[in-house]
Amino acid sequence: MKIVCSRESLLNSFVIASSVIKPNNAKAILTNIKIESSADGTVLQAGDSEIRLRVNLNDVEVEEPGAALLPTARVRSVLSESKAETIRIETNGSNLMLISGGSKFNFPTEDPEEFPPVDAFNKSDYLVFNGAELVKAMAQTTFASDPTASQAVFGGVLFSIENDKANLVATDTRRMSHGTVPVSVVGNLDSSKAISAIVPKATMQLAERVFANTEGEIKVLFNNNRVIFSSAAVTFYAQLLEGTFPKWQSVFNKEIAYEVEITPSEFTSVVKQASIVATPEYRGIVFKFQSNVLELSGHSPEYGDSNVKMDVNFPEEKLFEMKIDPSFIIDFMRVLDSSAPCKMQLISGNNPVLFRPTETLEYAVMPLSMGR
Repeated sequence: MKIVCSRESLLNSFVIASSVIKPNNAKAILTNIKIESSADGTVLQAGDSEIRLRVNLNDVEVEEPGAALLPTARVRSVLSESKAETIRIETNGSNLMLISGGSKFNFPTEDPEEFPPVDAFNKSDYLVFNGAELVKAMAQTTFASDPTASQAVFGGVLFSIENDKANLVATDTRRMSHGTVPVSVVGNLDSSKAISAIVPKATMQLAERVFANTEGEIKVLFNNNRVIFSSAAVTFYAQLLEGTFPKWQSVFNKEIAYEVEITPSEFTSVVKQASIVATPEYRGIVFKFQSNVLELSGHSPEYGDSNVKMDVNFPEEKLFEMKIDPSFIIDFMRVLDSSAPCKMQLISGNNPVLFRPTETLEYAVMPLSMGR
């Protein structure tokens, strides 16, 4: 193989491919990244038994097609440290040569034929999402999952798809985030039949990074206990979680007693101030709503007390109070437009507090016991 490509373009693609590599993989060959050039283009391939990924490369001049295994750490260092505009890659048997500007590197390499291939996306039946909308929905739900939870299903995000809408739901049993995003069907998938799958948190976070700047569509297929995500530049395959996700709809179908409007930036500020005295043992913040004022107070024997107030549209003279873990609120505020209004809906001190910033996103947080 002999190719010349843009160093910056290769580095950007290399970073994406290397994100799925485990340096201590039992199969040593999978600690490499495969590069392959043919009449169909040049691609990078990487992964392990759980996630497999391929990245299309642009700005490549192919002098001789072929394939090579790139030792990940060393090649990434070359690409990062070099200042040259292009890099030349050649192979000769078990030798890999990189030339970048006035620098030349020779590395021993393994047989690329031994590397398990990562197939291109060539399915005829799949789901189609707007890339930006899907990535946003991922970011606004994935944070609420917990891979360390007692049940595996809480370590991922539920995709529940029916007709032209996809529900993304994540929970760690103490909070739940639910977002919706439009979806369309290509091919012979039955759009009237519900599709349900649980995607691991690590896979969702990878998808967020990989597709962060995707302007076009993202194709998705759930098949044989795995999910395939594919854009014009990147395709990756990942295993799904097994198990039954709990019924989630009833969490948000509650009769609302009170509703106040908050602004994420201001609300985050007062919550952070109140939680300055919090500790893992005394993490709860008491929220008191009364006469158009929200008073937040925290306490711990180690750090003392806090008391913070803000004006809210809560005209009731009767006190409404509940205790909440502030980190759960801060996590959600972080994924919102900081200046856009958000509805905070109150049910009772023993029921979840609901946040609804838009018609396509809602979030529930279970209160703590007032005695804790």
